[in-house]
Amino acid sequence: MNQQNPKPVPPVLRSREHLAAQGISFLSTGAVAPTALPITADGVTYTMAQETTWIDMQHFAVGRWDGSLSIFAFNASPTAGPVISKAVNTPAFEGVQMITWLAPGVFVSSNDESSIIVWSSPSGNWTDLQVMATLPFDPSLGVANAENPSSWVRFGGSSTAKSASFLRPKKGRSGLA
Repeated sequence: MNQQNPKPVPPVLRSREHLAAQGISFLSTGAVAPTALPITADGVTYTMAQETTWIDMQHFAVGRWDGSLSIFAFNASPTAGPVISKAVNTPAFEGVQMITWLAPGVFVSSNDESSIIVWSSPSGNWTDLQVMATLPFDPSLGVANAENPSSWVRFGGSSTAKSASFLRPKKGRSGLA
């Protein structure tokens, strides 16, 4: 701790503070500490962030603003990260704002402002990912997004839900556990 800040300080910062208090400078000769960061408003901002959801105990899906959808297999290696099992594009090539698991080997994702896509993997290993169905809905509802995915994947009340009733999980299977 130092006198100005009573909170604990990590050892490396305490060492630096001690050296600075002794008059040691960390700047090169003639250098001046910056007063502002050189950040500019260049580039493009995308309003649709990527969406990520676990789709089984070993795989997760990542949907991006450009309509790409990648399935990754978890990798227990200490030197490598997840491995891409399959990469596809949504039929509408619009940003993926929602991914929701439905049943083993089946999940849905947003497609555009008036439809969702039902994806399936007959083998369950996701390398054979395919579109099972495109389910339209009333565009006045807005794009299916991650704000409230359960409202898009109900089984019962809406026309979308009636279209998806064949995907209802078997009794007793209500999640990944």
